[in-house]
Amino acid sequence: MRATCIVVVFGAGLITGAHAQDRLDEESGWPTLYQSDSIELVSFGYLRSLGFGGRFDGGAQECFQLPDAPVKYRLGNECETYVEPGFTLTFGDREAGPTLLFQLRNAIIGTPINDYDDFEILTVESWVGLGEFTDQGPLAGARVWGGQRFYYRQDTHIHDFYYFNGTGLGYGIEQIPFGQGELAVALFEHSSFDIGTALDEDTPFRRVEARIEDWQHTETVLLRGAVDLRFAKSHAETRADFGGMATVEAEVSDIWQGSLSLTAQLGWGPGHTLTFASDATAPEGEVGARLVASYLTNRGDDFSMQATAVVEAQSRNREWLSIGARPLWRIGGDFHVGLEPGLDVTVEDGDAQILGKLTGALVWKPGGSDFFDRPAIRGYVTYADWNDEAETAGLGRVYPGTAGATYGVQVEHWW
Repeated sequence: MRATCIVVVFGAGLITGAHAQDRLDEESGWPTLYQSDSIELVSFGYLRSLGFGGRFDGGAQECFQLPDAPVKYRLGNECETYVEPGFTLTFGDREAGPTLLFQLRNAIIGTPINDYDDFEILTVESWVGLGEFTDQGPLAGARVWGGQRFYYRQDTHIHDFYYFNGTGLGYGIEQIPFGQGELAVALFEHSSFDIGTALDEDTPFRRVEARIEDWQHTETVLLRGAVDLRFAKSHAETRADFGGMATVEAEVSDIWQGSLSLTAQLGWGPGHTLTFASDATAPEGEVGARLVASYLTNRGDDFSMQATAVVEAQSRNREWLSIGARPLWRIGGDFHVGLEPGLDVTVEDGDAQILGKLTGALVWKPGGSDFFDRPAIRGYVTYADWNDEAETAGLGRVYPGTAGATYGVQVEHWW
């Protein structure tokens, strides 16, 4: 077991989205543990865990994911316990400023299912920020910060895909008033999921990122975008000295009784990965491009849904296509029925791996009927089918043939 820091989980409550704690929103609704005129301590976190699970042909559950796909559709298809407890401690006058804050978050990971002999504990956020240090001039309301941080992440919940993710160890300034939105600039010395890895394993590139957040283009259209440049460190062994990626995203509200998010991304050189992690083996001419669409609707108490589609292409003759949805129907009281069909296709050098997955679940949601209301306790059955190429690559080797079915009970909550 690797232990870097342990945070006690405090309190319980609900937030509005899976990545709401990446940005310190005063309206987040996180549980307040202590508050005075000059000190505030709030708790936030996330957990998912299986009460039990198995295969219909016998044995422990094994989840379904294409070996070459970065994510999988989640409902009835998660084979680990994962907990993210954290807290934010703020000093100062929150009305007039200045304020000094400290945010700490851990990730506690137990795998595989039904055999939790080893839990890994990682410190994934540890950073400080100084906000409202001036109320005049171009930096009025801005905040400077430094440390390891989940930085302005955007994700699609149903397959846990953090497609727009600036995570790393660095420093910067954010919340600078800029036009109809806000400007943020950051330098990341290391780009790793947790601070232990960042300090132990030096990453070969520095990242400099400039982004615009929450640009209110119209009443129903919100824009954001970023340019992330990567510069090779002098001692690093890399094929290219420079690379980067660019992202543009539009969120359209009040469309089809819901909201639609559309994202376009382009990466080059070591940034062709389209993530915070750079590829030291990539030449300058390497290119990656990705389009992401996500739709969310909450229609009263009786129906909610999230749907997504992803198309990604790499110049190394590798493509990824993903499409899926999770509709939920309330059948009475706090009980819902959910379905999640998902299709993933990866193609490399002309060879296609294909995985189709369908889950049906009975869901108890005492916190409300909206899609992101939690906690949720789910009893599920999952069926998956894949082709010979996916099996050859390593998918489903414990299952007879190229299909399998699983069952289980899972709980998910955030606060």
